[in-house]
Amino acid sequence: MVSAKTLLIAGATGFLGSQLARRFLADGYKVAIIKRSTSRLERIADLTSRLYMFNADEFPLSTPFRELGHVDAVIHCATNYGRHGEPISEIFDSNTVFPLRLLEAAVKSGVSAFLNTDTVLAKGLNPY
Repeated sequence: MVSAKTLLIAGATGFLGSQLARRFLADGYKVAIIKRSTSRLERIADLTSRLYMFNADEFPLSTPFRELGHVDAVIHCATNYGRHGEPISEIFDSNTVFPLRLLEAAVKSGVSAFLNTDTVLAKGLNPY
């Protein structure tokens, strides 16, 4: 029997990521998510028992890859839009440095696919 493909989604507590997690679980994928320990889980509350969850602020980014054994693909859709008055440096770190560190961990772990995406907000809404 072939085991299910394993996906790691960053940003699964947001709108886009939660929809992707829901769809991939429905399609039989093994889905893991990487989030902040303070992330709100309302969008995925009904899925948490079926997800492997890792808190990015509590463990090295290598942890999910090591604990899951093999990850087929990473989908990064975690985005800081600056909606809560975050400084531009924090927005930059969240949207540039974090995904780069996640990409490096994925490459080091032999992941063959990495997708970086987000949703689009109205132009000029914030520094993002």
